[in-house]
Amino acid sequence: MKKIFSIILGLAVLFSILSLPVATRAVSSTSSAQEFITSLQEQITRLRAQVTDLNVQLESLRQAKGEVKETAKDVKGTLQLIKQLRVGMTGDDVKILQEFLATDPEVYSEGLITGYFGPMTERAVQKLQKRMCLDQVGNVGPKTMWRINELLTEGAGSSGKVPPGLLRAPGIQKKLCATSTPQ
Repeated sequence: MKKIFSIILGLAVLFSILSLPVATRAVSSTSSAQEFITSLQEQITRLRAQVTDLNVQLESLRQAKGEVKETAKDVKGTLQLIKQLRVGMTGDDVKILQEFLATDPEVYSEGLITGYFGPMTERAVQKLQKRMCLDQVGNVGPKTMWRINELLTEGAGSSGKVPPGLLRAPGIQKKLCATSTPQ
């Protein structure tokens, strides 16, 4: 009986020794799990704050985009060249230039409004520059652009369209060779 009691006591001691690390791990696991949950909750709070900041930035960008669209409409509504032009370029500025050149068949007999600045447009610009008493380079540089914009502003007024025959209007040659150009 003593032998059985010692075996049972030994097993009990052995079992308690073996279960001690499990109990410690369980307490430790509970503590780690709680810390992990707390860490995740803090991260969720930070992420929500970032989402809020990003939504504010997104709204700001949407407003800016709307303002840019409005400005673009205003710019398109004005009949002016806004950049220097040369062979190979394309776009609305080239179309405006070609519409302007096409108002005089002696300058731009082809009269094509393609938006592409090719050899025909270059020749027409050279003819216009000759009539404007400028160097005939074929590119629309600052002086040519200034003169064209001056004529477009006066000729088109607030219509936003190049008037037909603008370059053939009475007294236009005098304005074409005007010496007042920007420095």
